[in-house]
Amino acid sequence: MEYRFYEVGRGSTARVLRVMLEKTLARGERAVVRLQSDFRVNELDCYLWNEPADGFLPHARYGVSSSEFMDEQPIVLTTSDELVNGARVLFHWQEGGVSLVDFPMAEEASDFAMCCFLYELGDEDASVLARTLLAKLANALDNSSVGFWRQGVDGWVKDIESITP
Repeated sequence: MEYRFYEVGRGSTARVLRVMLEKTLARGERAVVRLQSDFRVNELDCYLWNEPADGFLPHARYGVSSSEFMDEQPIVLTTSDELVNGARVLFHWQEGGVSLVDFPMAEEASDFAMCCFLYELGDEDASVLARTLLAKLANALDNSSVGFWRQGVDGWVKDIESITP
């Protein structure tokens, strides 16, 4: 199990998430994206359909798309904590400090090989929540299983200091 925390500082979180989802699919893995609201699910759904203009990213919205084929979807967007497509990678887009959908801690995340927590630079409530989760995970797991990345001018930089409890 690997945990990754990403502080998005340049561009939109939707754009960053799209790149991460493309890489996940390229590795032959499935993903579930947990979002805070139906509004954010709708927004990301539209983004994955339309951006870039030449590239649809295959996905479904849990609770809206046909449940008959949900287990076959490579990416599922949801506000639920149900695992409906056998995904091994979880992306959790956090906004603010209160989470309607909980980020799974070590004992709750056995279905996943990787859990990624994304939030935007400047969202102080989400930052505090991320650091709290980082400290808990660093105490519960080997630090090599937990990583924190900041988005900088030259790309992603691993920030070792952020995972020290």
